[in-house]
Amino acid sequence: MDRNPTAFGPVIAPYVSPSPPPVGSPAPVGPYALGDAVLLVEILTAARFASIDVDQQDAVVESPAEALYGDEQLAFRRVPADQMDGARTAMEQHLAEFRGSDGLCRVPLAFHIVRARRP
Repeated sequence: MDRNPTAFGPVIAPYVSPSPPPVGSPAPVGPYALGDAVLLVEILTAARFASIDVDQQDAVVESPAEALYGDEQLAFRRVPADQMDGARTAMEQHLAEFRGSDGLCRVPLAFHIVRARRP
């Protein structure tokens, strides 16, 4: 998550109840569960993939703030109605450092391109 500083899980954490840990899952879960390239290779190897190549990529994406979060996304993340104003304010403050004078947010995005084959 450190390579995706616009991730807003930590930003809205004070406004939601923590999720219970998944039952019976030894692997991490969530939007950045496969962000660790070493763990990703281990998972693919355990699934009997071969010739695994993980290429880490970085990009900067231009986007209006409304495309990065909205009330629907906050509600999906279980922000209660009585905490929505605080969560919105926290998000706006978080995204302020990425917003340009034209109103667009320029957000760094890190991702993997994975190539593997199954013999």
